Amino acid sequence: MVEYELQPNTRKCAISGRVLQSGEIVYTVLADEEGKLVRKDYAEENWKGAPEGCFSHWKGKIKETTAKKAFPVDESLLMDCFERLEGQDDPKQQNFRYIIGLMLVRKRKLKLVKTENLGDMERLVLRCQKTSTDHEVLHTKLTESELDKVQEEVMGLLGWD
Repeated sequence: MVEYELQPNTRKCAISGRVLQSGEIVYTVLADEEGKLVRKDYAEENWKGAPEGCFSHWKGKIKETTAKKAFPVDESLLMDCFERLEGQDDPKQQNFRYIIGLMLVRKRKLKLVKTENLGDMERLVLRCQKTSTDHEVLHTKLTESELDKVQEEVMGLLGWD
């Protein structure tokens, strides 16, 4: 099966450049431009029909914009948990620590220094921005569904269900 990476709704009319508002009718076209599928959105008043040679087109409605809920993060709690899990041999705990480490990298508390492929495992070296201490993180290479499951567990334990 061929997979295509589609761009999200641009929320702008391809002809006028006008910002499309929530609840407004929009026509979307997918066209092949230099071997890539390119998305173009059109305001209803500018829609003259599907352009010649387009791959696909459809009519829709602009959805309400909803800001993603930012979860409060107790960074010191995350760091404490990360440090307590250091040296654990249980793959589940290693994967749990890996997810927390990535969260701390995202929060700029840790910095990725090095990665190393160890066959069915990966080794990361993360440096604490505050203390300059290096932390080794081992984790089994997870499938996307396994990674999602570990993330859900972390979120659940942090009370972010």
